Amino acid sequence: MKRLVLKENIIEKIKRDQELNGIVAKSIDASTLTMPRLLKSNHPKLTQASALMVIREYLGVQDKDILCFVQQKNKNKKVEA
Repeated sequence: MKRLVLKENIIEKIKRDQELNGIVAKSIDASTLTMPRLLKSNHPKLTQASALMVIREYLGVQDKDILCFVQQKNKNKKVEA
């Protein structure tokens, strides 16, 4: 199953830019203290429409420059013996 995530360069920009970090946190109703954990795991909250909107406006980029798909491992998959 594929999952939509932020591109690694966008994650790094959010980590380095405290103003951007703060407005992204506010847009997803998270504290700035929670942001490092969300960024490290590339949490699905980071791809909410409100977060994408502030990232687009702040960085002046399009969704194609922000997002990518990754293959998600199925945690519930049974292993046959």
